[in-house]
This record gives sequence, structure tokens and C-alpha cells, in this order.
Amino acid sequence: INVGARLHTEFRYDKNMRFQPNDLRDISHASWALPYCHYYFTERKFADLICNKAKIDSIYGTDVSWKEKDVMDTLGRLQK
Repeated sequence: INVGARLHTEFRYDKNMRFQPNDLRDISHASWALPYCHYYFTERKFADLICNKAKIDSIYGTDVSWKEKDVMDTLGRLQK
């Protein structure tokens, strides 16, 4: 509940951010993943929202990545 509420609040608080219908699905995915997963890969808008605005990644210790290079580096490290 904490993750979903924080992300939804950030959307409503930032008047410049356009809310898209699929953003509810992304909020739901983040709500389920961030408390339980070590890594979360998403798009730039949500990575910024999670890490810089709501600062939820540090609460759960989740590594959030959106850049292709960062995602590939993380996957490479996990493979070893």
C-alpha cells in the first residue's frame, strides 16, 4: 500500500506530469516488486519517480534501473 500511495501522490502533486491510463498498471507493478525484489527495471519516467521524487528505492534497498547499459550490466553481474 505504501508504494502505490506514494507513487500515486507524486503523480497528483506534479502538475507537469501527464497521467496515462497504463500508469496505473506501472504503479501496480512497482507496488508488488519494490518491497520484494532486489532489482527493478522500468522506464525513465518511473525510475525518476521512484528514485528521485518518492525515494522509495532506498526504503526497500531496491536497485532501480532504466538505462539499457545499466540493465545489461546488472544482468551480466547476476549471471556470474
